[in-house]
Amino acid sequence: MEPGNQAKLESDTGESRRSFMKKGVLASGALALGLGASGTATAQQASSALVFTYDFATNRRFEQTAQLQQGTTNGILQDVVSQPDEWTGFIGRYREDEEDPGEFFITFTRGGPLGTGVFGADVTFFATDANLLMASIQEYEGSNGG
Repeated sequence: MEPGNQAKLESDTGESRRSFMKKGVLASGALALGLGASGTATAQQASSALVFTYDFATNRRFEQTAQLQQGTTNGILQDVVSQPDEWTGFIGRYREDEEDPGEFFITFTRGGPLGTGVFGADVTFFATDANLLMASIQEYEGSNGG
C-alpha cells in the first residue's frame, strides 16, 4: 500500500494496519479457545438458567441454538438484575429428535453456556414481575425423561 493511501486509511477508519492486525490475532485466539459467539464452546455448561415461566418445561430435552448479543441480553434484563452484563442470553430449542422442528425459547445463564440438557424440577421464582424462573439444568438421559 502506498504511504499516502495508508495515511488515508488510518484517518478514515481511525486504525493503523498494525492495530487492525492485533485485533485479528486476538479474535483468532479467542475463537481457538472456544470463546466465539457461535459454534461449540469449550466452557463447562451452566448448572442453572433463568427461563420465562411460559417457556419452562421440566424434563424436556433442549439444545442451545444461538447466543444473543450482549446488548440484547442487557436490554431484556436491565430492570430485573443489577448487573445484566454478568448474564449471557441464549436461544434454546426444545426438541425430542432430529425430525422434531422444536419450540424455541430465550434463556440466560451465568458461568457457562446453555449446552444440551433438561430443566430439572428444582425451580424457584427469580423475578415475579418479569415472569422469570431460576431452573436447574440437568444432563439429558435419553427418552425416558418425560
